[in-house]
Amino acid sequence: QTPRPGRGPRPPPPPPPPPLPWEISSADELLSLSLEDKARSALRAGLRLPRRREATNEALTQLLEPLLDEDVRRRLAMRRALEEGDVGAAAALEAGSSRRGQLLAALRRAVDEERYGEAAELSLQLRVETSRRGGGAQD
Repeated sequence: QTPRPGRGPRPPPPPPPPPLPWEISSADELLSLSLEDKARSALRAGLRLPRRREATNEALTQLLEPLLDEDVRRRLAMRRALEEGDVGAAAALEAGSSRRGQLLAALRRAVDEERYGEAAELSLQLRVETSRRGGGAQD
């Protein structure tokens, strides 16, 4: 990098902003965000942060949760139930999945199993179902 005359080297570009809550596509993605990125995501969505000492990972996750996609919220709830040893609650959450949630789970399985023709069809159905509901966060 060549210094600019009279200005010195250019500073590195800023890091990309964290995703907005409704752009987070999985529970794993949400849980892998740093505390700072969760706070920045909440601020980008117009949310008010808790006080500094109360701004824990758990508190920020709960703050973001209502704005997450329905499937991400369900997966978080299933994970919590399993961590607490409540297999029945996790099974009930899985069984109570909406049509959109069922399509999303089937799409993920098809991609994992490399059945791409089926995945393309499921993707189309998922787009239709999502557009009928006005987006996944409204389920």
